[in-house]
Amino acid sequence: MGGRPVTTGSQAQRERQARYRARLAAAALPEADDLDRAVMHEVRALAASVARKPSETDAGFQLVRRIIRGAHRRLSDAGYDRTEAGRRLLIRLETVAPITPVKRNDSSEN
Repeated sequence: MGGRPVTTGSQAQRERQARYRARLAAAALPEADDLDRAVMHEVRALAASVARKPSETDAGFQLVRRIIRGAHRRLSDAGYDRTEAGRRLLIRLETVAPITPVKRNDSSEN
């Protein structure tokens, strides 16, 4: 189980969270961050596959591009630097850039 660092200020809340995590562990249920990591692993695998043989018409290529553009847009909307957010997304996916960068005025993909 991945687990998150302690961020709450309340001891009672930390104890409730510890009991909750213990119940999840006892039932062999994943926490949200475990689910997030599993999904990200599969996205990275798909991106790597697409990077090996990119094709604009490939459904996998289109899906990876849409995911990256959507994530890039969310980060930009949250106030993060667009250029660095895009660069770091590609690094995080461990892929070279067969996926075209998001253009500031590009609204053709959501």
